[in-house]
Amino acid sequence: MKLAYVFFAIAASLLLFGCFGIGGSPQPTPTPTPTATPLATPTPTQTPRPTATPEASLAATPTPGSLAASVEIMDFEFAPDSLAVTVGTTVTWINMGSAAHTVTSETGEPLNSELLSNGQSWSYTFTEPGTYTYHCRIHRMMTGTITVTP
Repeated sequence: MKLAYVFFAIAASLLLFGCFGIGGSPQPTPTPTPTATPLATPTPTQTPRPTATPEASLAATPTPGSLAASVEIMDFEFAPDSLAVTVGTTVTWINMGSAAHTVTSETGEPLNSELLSNGQSWSYTFTEPGTYTYHCRIHRMMTGTITVTP
């Protein structure tokens, strides 16, 4: 019977050592330790910036060879109020204000537009050299001059 106790003790010991390891407590499953992955450092780049350009105005002297010019009607004035062009240039008056206006020659001809409301325009092509003065038929204090050279 002693032998049975020894056999039983050895079997129990092997069973305990097999399940719990040598120290008698269960061995934890190793957990991987997270490691930091370096992130790519962005390389700064320069974004091209647009260069400032002057805003175009409708009230501009004609560019050479364009044979076109325009005059804004705004805030009860013609802008520019004086314009020099060459023969064959078409000048367009554009009403940018809220009040209605006209383009009327001081002598009645050749400039004689209809009533121009906001956003409407009227054009005239100058075929003869000379100085042409005009006004708004409704607002007589609004005046302008077109000088036409050959």
